[in-house]
Amino acid sequence: MITVAESLPIIRTSERRDFKRCPQRWWWTWRDGLKSHDTARALWFGTGIHLALEHFYAPGGLKRGRDPIKVWRNYAADDGLITMPSGQVNDVTGTPEYVQALTLGEDMLSGYFEHYGKDPHVYVLAAEKDFQMIIPGRKAGTDACVYAGKWDLLWRDETDNALWLSDHKTARDLSVKHLTLDDQAGSYWALAGQFLRANKLIGPKEMLKGIEYNILRKYSPPIDDRPMDENGLRLNMNGSISKRQPKGMDYRYLRERVHRTAKERQSQIRRIAVEAEAMDRMRNDRELLYKNPTSDCSWDCSFFLLCELHERQSDYEEYKSMAYRVEDPYADHREAVML
Repeated sequence: MITVAESLPIIRTSERRDFKRCPQRWWWTWRDGLKSHDTARALWFGTGIHLALEHFYAPGGLKRGRDPIKVWRNYAADDGLITMPSGQVNDVTGTPEYVQALTLGEDMLSGYFEHYGKDPHVYVLAAEKDFQMIIPGRKAGTDACVYAGKWDLLWRDETDNALWLSDHKTARDLSVKHLTLDDQAGSYWALAGQFLRANKLIGPKEMLKGIEYNILRKYSPPIDDRPMDENGLRLNMNGSISKRQPKGMDYRYLRERVHRTAKERQSQIRRIAVEAEAMDRMRNDRELLYKNPTSDCSWDCSFFLLCELHERQSDYEEYKSMAYRVEDPYADHREAVML
């Protein structure tokens, strides 16, 4: 097993996103290793859905693994009673309605498999595969960083023999317009083929078709016991067809495929190197750190209160020790096979 080169920094996709959003946020998250308890709870739900899908799409070709609903129930056994937005809005008050996390996860997964079945066209080659690759520096003969990440699913389409990487996502909505410029799709596309061929997960001349985002909306459908007509449409008390019909599966689930060109691959790798250099300058000189305050900070950043105290140069160190725990954000990638 090859270990990560000590002289090179590890960089992850989510780290790049934090760095470009706000360098100070990047520092607290990726250099100080701070993680708030609220952030941990928000990530808990998505991790459980990923785990259920990982066990279902277990490597083994067309075979399928454990029952995802059971995997989710076991995962959520201790924390499933916490409440989360159900994706519905109260008709009277206009406020979001809430449901237990256990129920929300079960509804999302049961609807997912009602919609997609066992995906008979998906021949699984690898699931939850960690990868690491050295990114060349902009100067000849130099290395910029070690890029680390994880692919959710590598599979072959039985209908046309094409190779795809899937990325599972849970989201409040099914927005996909940003994906053509998304760093995650770009970096995965740029690095996947070379890594997979080198590790003999695909043939020496095979190419990836692209990235497929597998998106599950955080939505728990309301109980609807209204009578239906022969076409499955809900009826009003007078027998007429109701204008308010249940949300269809296209509202709840989406698979969006993203393709990249060879030139885009080169642009992505160069951008990783440029960002690595910018991070390195700040690591070596903290005076270069700056904040990027926006109107979204109060809800979008787990460091908002800490940032206010830090801005006033108040006693923010005490608050930091109480509100956050320290974790190694690269723990899963400290030792792994690297190309």
